[in-house]
Amino acid sequence: MNRYITIGRILAILTILIGIVHEVMTFHPMIAEGFTGLESVWQQTFTYFSLGCGGLLILCGVLFLMLLGGVERHEFLVAPLVVIGMFALADGILAAWFMPDNPFGWAVLAFGIGLFTVAMLIRLKHRGRK
Repeated sequence: MNRYITIGRILAILTILIGIVHEVMTFHPMIAEGFTGLESVWQQTFTYFSLGCGGLLILCGVLFLMLLGGVERHEFLVAPLVVIGMFALADGILAAWFMPDNPFGWAVLAFGIGLFTVAMLIRLKHRGRK
């Protein structure tokens, strides 16, 4: 189980980092200038959406990282870990679906698959102990 926890920590940290990059890129001139053709209301809407997506990545990574610390001793933490993995996976699928030409979308998918897989492997490991 220690190997799964170590891999999970690495993936969680990478997910946090890509979320931070997403937040910073929201205000990057290349993206911000792309919003200039939109009405002010839509500029604010897309900024909110972008910040929300980056925030979701950060939240998934932070919560996953926090839960990994106690999941070996406390089986009740496995279910929330799986739910976070499902949200990260869904976010990754949507990122790759809507941004197929963006390598960051594929990275988000890879991290989502990784977090979900680690959560499921930890779940199987806990069930095997009984």
